[in-house]
Amino acid sequence: MVNGLFIQQKVRPDEVLLAVIAVGTGNDWVRTFGISERHADAVQAIRDGYSFLQDVGVVAYEEAHFRQSRYFANVAGVGFDAFVVRNVTHLQKKGRTSRWCYTWCTIRSFFGYKSTGVKVWVDDRLIFNNLLLSIAIGICKYNGGGIQQLPEAVADDGMLDLSLIRPVHFWHILFRFRYLFNGGIYRIRHILKERGSRIRIESSPEVSVEVDGELLGETPLEFSVVPRAVRIVVGADFYHRVCGDRN
Repeated sequence: MVNGLFIQQKVRPDEVLLAVIAVGTGNDWVRTFGISERHADAVQAIRDGYSFLQDVGVVAYEEAHFRQSRYFANVAGVGFDAFVVRNVTHLQKKGRTSRWCYTWCTIRSFFGYKSTGVKVWVDDRLIFNNLLLSIAIGICKYNGGGIQQLPEAVADDGMLDLSLIRPVHFWHILFRFRYLFNGGIYRIRHILKERGSRIRIESSPEVSVEVDGELLGETPLEFSVVPRAVRIVVGADFYHRVCGDRN
């Protein structure tokens, strides 16, 4: 839907009000904005009409030797995250759509994925040049079925948040598993945080990227942000907490 808003030429994307009734197994985008997974509550949020202008990310990537681009509203994942999405998609094509599918694929994929040599630039500054397991880049906080990979993300600050996950033993994550869901992910010393408006990622060999759970192409990748580009319906509590504080 967000890509459709930018492709059409009739009106500006921020002139369209976008509402979501979540019917998926992850529903990560709506978590940030306090939209309930209960359909009746989501409909009530539409009736209440509280709205919020959020940023939108853009990624340029390589696919079939062509340079392409894609908009995203939530979180993009590079490396391990994209590998997990590939495995989840494979299971979904077989009819396995349990909400635990992503968790199972994450655990299983951990033992089959090798860290890659990656260079990361943030606003033209080289901030990482070493082996890396995965990178999350995004506008909002959640992905992977409630994991807070970007707990400090602010959806309308004109910036992209990054979490860079260095190679880590499974047991190290296992004993700190709660930090993935309670906003304490940066207490795991293998995970670094950065923030910027322009990001470039190169790797050897190439690694894949997924955006909002959709597998796309490969590195090199360039990320940018379109500030306050899409107006969405949000929950009343989110609106009063975030927008009320600013007023």
